Parts: sequence; C-alpha cells; structure tokens
Amino acid sequence: MPIDRDLASIGALIGDRARSAMIGALLEGPALTARELAMIAGITPQTACFHLTKLEAAGLIRAEASGRLRFYKLAQPRIGAAIRALMRIAPPSRRKRSQSLGASDLRFARSCYGHLAGRLGVALTAAMVERGVLRRREATFEPGARARRFFAGLDIDIGALGRSRRALVRPCLDWTEREPHLAGSLGEAVLAALIERGWLIRRERGRGLRPTRAGETGLRRLIGLEVARLRLEAGAAGSGLSA
Repeated sequence: MPIDRDLASIGALIGDRARSAMIGALLEGPALTARELAMIAGITPQTACFHLTKLEAAGLIRAEASGRLRFYKLAQPRIGAAIRALMRIAPPSRRKRSQSLGASDLRFARSCYGHLAGRLGVALTAAMVERGVLRRREATFEPGARARRFFAGLDIDIGALGRSRRALVRPCLDWTEREPHLAGSLGEAVLAALIERGWLIRRERGRGLRPTRAGETGLRRLIGLEVARLRLEAGAAGSGLSA
C-alpha cells in the first residue's frame, strides 16, 4: 500500500530527543514557556527556541502570547493522541536524564490537567490499586471496595462526583514514568484535597509541586506512601521540604 503522506518529515522532527522530550511535556495540556521546556529537555533556552520554531513551523505546536511570555501547546488534540500511541510501542529511553534541579522536580511531582502527575502521582495511584481503593478494569480504573471510606478521609464525596457528567476516574499515561496516574474528576479532587491540607504546595513557577513535612507524614499514614524514598529515586534533591 503506497503511503501518500510524508511520514519521514514528522519522524525527523520527533526523532530528536530534545524535541521529543518537549512534545512529551506538552501532552499533559497546560501550555509551557520555552524556559520551562528547556528545563525539561535538559537544554539551554536558546536551543529550545530553535527546536520550538521547527515544531511550530511543522504545525505540531502553536504559541500564544501572554504579556512578554510565549506559551507553547500542542496544535491539535489528535497530535497528542498520535504521540501517545507511539509512546506505547517505543522502547524505554536510554538517554541520561538531565540532572537539572527543575527537571528532576517536575519528574517527581507536578500537576497535569488539575490532577497529580510525576513519580509521586504514579506511586499514589499504584498504592490505591494495591490497597483496594482503585481497581483495574481492562485499560481503565474504577472505584474499589475501599474507595468510599478512603476518599471520605480526604473529605471527598465520590457519590457526588459520580453523579456528574464528567468521567469519575480514568488513567492518564504519565509522560515521564510511562505508567498511568489517576485522572478524571476524582483525580482532580485528590490533588485539590492534598493542596488544601497543605500536604503539597505549588512551586513559584510552572506546574511543579512540592511535598511538605506534613504531607510526608499524612501520605504515609493514609496509604503507606514513603515520599522521601520516592524523592531520592526520582533524583529530586532540591525538593526542599517545608514545615
């Protein structure tokens, strides 16, 4: 069957590791600046601007101005769907991850469409499955036998959330961990509850999140999650726990 589309040109664009890292970061929705994308890709802002210009010219991303800043996002939802499909068949990356403080912090914990992502988000989701709070059902999640009691402990009424027209629970493939974290209205409610309790606080810039000492204790008691160990594994040495 002849191919009447120039797949090679797209392959060349996303075949560059820096560009693929930046596209991966944009899969989670919120627009990011060139500086934030450079931090994620482990390159200089000047080099990031060069790559972003190429991606924008090809129609894969688009930029929106806000004051003096330009925020980049995927040009169309179908681009994200195509990249996610490729991620499912791609082998694990052999590239040495950037030791940039900001990049390691983003890998550890960040927001993604209002829910918790990064190693912490994936680990929390896995712990919920292990404890029977969530149950895997084919390619998605559903509330488990212990869901109502667990979420009530976070002041989350899953019954009320379930009456909404929005999806209650769904998996979201984490672009750094390549494992799912919890999304849907329940995922958003969990992140909101953790921030409201002071267990997580937002970093000054970008989508990064930082656990507090109260958060470490709370997550350990709530579901047996060892945040300090996860942080060391992720290399987020600069997480800087707050009281």
